[in-house]
Amino acid sequence: MHLTRRERLLESSESLGGTSTISSNQAVGGAGANGFGGGIYNEGQSIASQNAGSPATLWILGTMITANQAAGGAAGSGGSAGQGVGGGAYFAADGSACLDDATLLALAGNLASTSHNDVIGVFTIC
Repeated sequence: MHLTRRERLLESSESLGGTSTISSNQAVGGAGANGFGGGIYNEGQSIASQNAGSPATLWILGTMITANQAAGGAAGSGGSAGQGVGGGAYFAADGSACLDDATLLALAGNLASTSHNDVIGVFTIC
């Protein structure tokens, strides 16, 4: 199964797992803007109508996260370039993420233009 992060919005308490692969995705900032989480981006706050604003919890089980890219946008006129951070996954501070050992071992080979090629943010092992 090949998933891209634009194909599906995960609802609160929903999990993505099994034998999934998240690959060949890009988060690219516009002029001077940031590109965060090439494969997965957990903003931290839920947007689901039943619990909007509460911390979002993301469980990623048995999933390969590879060959994704986070790239900051080129500098605009008189501005500075954006940051590309978390090529594989970006977990914002307001949310929580849980990865199993299989996913953690298969979280590799991603690229970020500024820092943290594979993952940035706090997560637990589940």
